Amino acid sequence: RDQPRSRGLGDVYKRQIHYLTNCPTLITGGGSGVKHGRHLVLENPKTPLCNLWLSLLQGAGMEMEAHGDSSGVLDELFVG
Repeated sequence: RDQPRSRGLGDVYKRQIHYLTNCPTLITGGGSGVKHGRHLVLENPKTPLCNLWLSLLQGAGMEMEAHGDSSGVLDELFVG
């Protein structure tokens, strides 16, 4: 017979941890000057995902130098 089990905050916290290693990301829409219809794999597997967000924000006209743990923009995203 199943018994109800209470869970501590530690159990909840462990389930909420997520990793961004090899994180497939789909970009849709026509804004920010992004060139679509391609599959990009970045050379450096340690590139922060925040570089993507920073690139999209700058492409949309936001004057930001950094976002989260970004280390730069992804120039290969844009038509050029």
